[in-house]
Amino acid sequence: MKNYSKFDTILEKCIYILSDNGFISLNNNNKSYIACDAKNDKALSLLKNITGFGGLLVHSLAMLIKLVDNVPEYVYDIYEQNNGTLTFIFPEPKKFLNKKVLIKNGNLAITVTSLSFFKELCSVYQKPLFYKLTDIKTLTQIEKDLLPIYRITKNIETSNHITFIKVISDEYFLTKTLKI
Repeated sequence: MKNYSKFDTILEKCIYILSDNGFISLNNNNKSYIACDAKNDKALSLLKNITGFGGLLVHSLAMLIKLVDNVPEYVYDIYEQNNGTLTFIFPEPKKFLNKKVLIKNGNLAITVTSLSFFKELCSVYQKPLFYKLTDIKTLTQIEKDLLPIYRITKNIETSNHITFIKVISDEYFLTKTLKI
């Protein structure tokens, strides 16, 4: 296991481990968030097999737009009117070619986070992350396969719900908020 003590902050440690093709994990309220660089093919293969919701994690609408062709106008409106974390589900994405980041039916889920730590992490890292939200028991069972891994042990703000916006067409969408 590598020594991350040379880094002053959690953010620096996370950036280093992600750049080193590793994983970061955060446990909170019996849930575990596991993330890797969205272009790390080996890491994506491991996370794809974990049960739980997953998708790309970005810090801004601007980064989302870089990943998706033809973003409907209402996506901008929803983003502007909401101050929480939003997960947009886009059908048949064209820009992000790695099929391992797609969810069921070939859709692409992109979460624009409002949580300060993850927003700063994605902003500094300047690349989308792929994450899975699963239970702690599952993480414990597969953790030995996720090396190198950096466990964030400090108390970091997370959310107890996810708002999904499924893009149906340029004019129609569905929305649902789920407690996690």
